[in-house]
Amino acid sequence: MKNVFFKDYVQITLPNNLTDDFEHLIGAFNEPLEENFGVRICYDQEENVFSGFALLNQGETNNFILKAFKDGVADALQAGYQAEFHEHMHYYKQGYDFGISQYSELKKLEGDYE
Repeated sequence: MKNVFFKDYVQITLPNNLTDDFEHLIGAFNEPLEENFGVRICYDQEENVFSGFALLNQGETNNFILKAFKDGVADALQAGYQAEFHEHMHYYKQGYDFGISQYSELKKLEGDYE
């Protein structure tokens, strides 16, 4: 199956108290989708707004998640700032946060940071 992307303008805004429930619902859908069809539902998340919905081939899913995460780590460690936009911002931010935490730990080890 090839990847299927929905229109960029398709988005859902949820009250903050429902975002975890929505993520759990998508996770529940993904289990049988992955097991039976090798695809999963993916999306971007910015606070309580979900967008960029797509059905992705399981192999492709791991590639774009890893790339976005690595982009975030690289920006944190090399550029020193977070990009305002990334195609997969949710995973990019996770990588950026990880990169910043690793930078802080490194500085603590070097004795340059408290």
